[in-house]
Amino acid sequence: IINVSVMLGGRSGQIMLAALSLLFVYSIWRVKGLALLAVVLMVVSIGIISGYAPANNRLGTAVKEFNGWFPGYEIDITAAVSGRDDVQPLSTSTGQRLDYMLFSLAILADHEVLGVGTGGFSSAYAHQVEKTTAQATVNPHNEYLNLAVQLGIPGAIALIALFAVVWRHARGLPTALERDLARGLALTFAIGCLFNSLLMDHVEGLFFAWSLGVLFGGYDPARMREAKATT
Repeated sequence: IINVSVMLGGRSGQIMLAALSLLFVYSIWRVKGLALLAVVLMVVSIGIISGYAPANNRLGTAVKEFNGWFPGYEIDITAAVSGRDDVQPLSTSTGQRLDYMLFSLAILADHEVLGVGTGGFSSAYAHQVEKTTAQATVNPHNEYLNLAVQLGIPGAIALIALFAVVWRHARGLPTALERDLARGLALTFAIGCLFNSLLMDHVEGLFFAWSLGVLFGGYDPARMREAKATT
């Protein structure tokens, strides 16, 4: 909590922390816990809006970056109309992710069923942006788009299904702690993959695979069937 809220400025970690907080209070206090958390979030939101909360600067920066973003092709049009050659895109974290999303979706629109092939993202993206001022990348900072470009829409659906299977089969784990950890893992990566290519990143991808192995080492299909019968 201290790491993502105080030591680091990354906003995706804060979003994941908020989601895990919801899961935590629900797993302990159920509906009462969510009601309590709603009150806390309301107070924090008022503080952010009023400018008293530390997160205000980060949220304000994100809004400013979003408002200052122009897609690569709009940059080119602006430069052509104005006759200026100094019109350049703003290099911000939010702007980069929006560019990655824009051009990745353009690639996907031409390869929606089968994608461009495994490992083909970097070359396809470079070809997509070659006539714009946008920078080429090998990482779209979105695992869903990363897989969709390479494997088509079925690839993104398969990733969603992976997280759903982890969440669902957590009921077959022996202890409440293991069940909560498995669901927390699925939730963290399902949300984190919206803003980062977490499974492609070495440390995060290895952590996900290792955690699944540790948690589901005690998985019991019979326990899963019993859990189904009682719900």
